[in-house]
Amino acid sequence: MSVTPVGRRRKQKPPTSTPVDRTASTWYYPVEGTGDRMIDEELRKKLEALNRGPLKVAAKGAKAARTKKKTVRLEELVKGEVVGGPEQPFYLVDRPLGEMFDRAEELTREFRAVWLAGRHALSEEELAGPWREVIDVDPKRLLFLDIETCGLTSTPAFLVGTMHLDDDGFRMRQLFARDYTEERHVLTHLSERVGDFETLVTYNGKSFDWPYLNDRAVYHAVTLGRVAGHLDLLHEARRRWKHVLPNCQLQTLEYHVAGRRRVGDLPGSLIPEAYHHYVRSGNARQMVDVIHHNALDLITMAELMLFILQGGDLTWE
Repeated sequence: MSVTPVGRRRKQKPPTSTPVDRTASTWYYPVEGTGDRMIDEELRKKLEALNRGPLKVAAKGAKAARTKKKTVRLEELVKGEVVGGPEQPFYLVDRPLGEMFDRAEELTREFRAVWLAGRHALSEEELAGPWREVIDVDPKRLLFLDIETCGLTSTPAFLVGTMHLDDDGFRMRQLFARDYTEERHVLTHLSERVGDFETLVTYNGKSFDWPYLNDRAVYHAVTLGRVAGHLDLLHEARRRWKHVLPNCQLQTLEYHVAGRRRVGDLPGSLIPEAYHHYVRSGNARQMVDVIHHNALDLITMAELMLFILQGGDLTWE
């Protein structure tokens, strides 16, 4: 059996992985104590006969030379800027959603149509419940929020991703701490902006993201500010589909609602160590994946919210 959005064309299942050409490179493993000669002459001749050509000899230390990757700075990989001045610097990635998501215009148009025209499909019970704080809010005052941290408790939150609607469409802002000291600067900037919005939209944010940020703000003596409303889409997903889906993880909803399966995504369990490695080495290669992961979470939240507003449902086939 499979789960399919009601009233929607069933989407073709995307590939779960990308084929890898494992013959693209050749590795040589020097043997300790042999100097430039990895193997004895008799064995070399046998291998050359099998290989039908001369066998290459790797010089001592060649493996290290081949496998060492160039350190690439964040600024070289992710378009953004250092903001906050010399006293409170951090890295800000601020971009229209259309720069990274090909359905941004469609998502914006549908979101506005449902919200501003009041063409939602929420029940009277829902309007009297969790959506009460949300449905009458100006959509420009909704703030989608998702964070990436170094663990589950009492460790830095190094990336705060937000998305909001402005006159031109959805806009994404990702506040990134390039080392542990910049967490305070990220929280200070967030505290200055959160007051511009009336309602948070998160996924498990009532239990995790928002309390976590408040705890870290207390640690750094930062007053984070308050918002009037908070819609946690995890609660909405569980109420609707906990008996339909295998689980209510955000990426499960992403597949069944948006028809998108992530390929090569960095699992959340590996994100803390990837960040620690970045801080130690300055090599930002994996941080590109983390920032992309965070952006996809924000996009999926907006798609899920629209799906619910439009009366979308998931049923067994």
